[in-house]
Amino acid sequence: MFRVLRFFVLAVAALWIVTACGGNRLGYGVLLWSIDEEVLPSGSVVQIVSESRMNETYTVQGIDIKQGFELPDQRVAFFKKRNVAVAFADQYKAFAPFLAYVERDGLPVRDEPSASGQRVYKLRKNQVIKILGRQGEKEEAGNLEGYWYKVLTEDGINGYTFSVSLKVFDMNDESVQTAIAKNDPYIESLVSYAWRPDYFSRMVKTNRIDLKSFRPEYGLFLYPEERRMELFLPEHKESLQYTDIVSMGNNAYRIVGTPVEIIFINQQRLELVYSSEEKRFSETFILFNQDIRKILAGEGERRKELYDQFLMLGTVFSSTAYGTITFDEYPRFRWDNFRRLVPEVIPEGAAPTGTVDFSLFLSRELRKTYNGGIIFIFGDPETGHTSGFLYEIEDTGIRFTFVQEKGINEGYVKSIGTSPIILFFSFPEG
Repeated sequence: MFRVLRFFVLAVAALWIVTACGGNRLGYGVLLWSIDEEVLPSGSVVQIVSESRMNETYTVQGIDIKQGFELPDQRVAFFKKRNVAVAFADQYKAFAPFLAYVERDGLPVRDEPSASGQRVYKLRKNQVIKILGRQGEKEEAGNLEGYWYKVLTEDGINGYTFSVSLKVFDMNDESVQTAIAKNDPYIESLVSYAWRPDYFSRMVKTNRIDLKSFRPEYGLFLYPEERRMELFLPEHKESLQYTDIVSMGNNAYRIVGTPVEIIFINQQRLELVYSSEEKRFSETFILFNQDIRKILAGEGERRKELYDQFLMLGTVFSSTAYGTITFDEYPRFRWDNFRRLVPEVIPEGAAPTGTVDFSLFLSRELRKTYNGGIIFIFGDPETGHTSGFLYEIEDTGIRFTFVQEKGINEGYVKSIGTSPIILFFSFPEG
């Protein structure tokens, strides 16, 4: 269990390329299974710069380049002397580019190349493993004939497995990799569907749709024919070219050529980890099968109906202390003579005209007292100053209770504090 958890943590950070620090090297190594074939391919001779015994990792650096990275120590053959490492690399060269794809569940890995060897691991269907070597000629195991391969799993187990139910392939053969990827249910779902931010589901379940962040363009989209990935979020929009999608085990995948890794939580949910020098974040995505445009249209109609309720009460609401609010064609308003509310309620420099937005959602307790929530946007809808209120419709007018920004979380208002600012505006006479 510890080994699997440790590998998961490494998988999240493994693509983070570092510049190896100076200092005395520990020795030399040969990369049995690289984490980045473009920077340092499998079979490369490297310098081992440092070791973390706690994490069971090496930091390695190429012989002729300064770049290096940290990776699990099981992926490196360690040698004290460079000439011994070079000799081993020459022998390993024939197997360095080869991986194998497991075609059935339960295929055993044994501690020696024999059917009587002790089983040390049980392979899963669709698992990709590294080929480290092959034992001599074909052998018989029961009524089957094949080779015994020395293999390394993505979570660090090495041993021997029989070639039956293995598809051995060259990692440089894109046609084989594409065919294998199509048999991986996680990769297939990753490239076949639009993945939406997890908050989409939360907004629908709670009936709290934010029109700015609940948009058809937001999500994770992969286009395998173009080897292109689009990652569009409210705070991050990027189109990335990738070269491959590689399994790292434990339902984790590396999008080669990008700073992105994917960990599947289940068939319907995944965690995206983005790690670059400029930005690092993670985001949960889901398969979301509902009609986004229909949901947006419904939310737009709901807000229009709330505005129409104001118009049914009148178009001009007045207060001797706080000015006059005139509601115009949806969603326009004009608020005159609000100077007394600046800057505590209405920000300094706010324009007298703008738009209203019914994007505040009230807690169950607040709904017992208030009819709803409204935001006045003074000036430009995208960049204007804003003030949010809860409102109560009474017999003679509307009572607005100011809500500070710190009391609003993703449009949700849970409480209004102990001494809120309250404004009362009268209905038009007659």
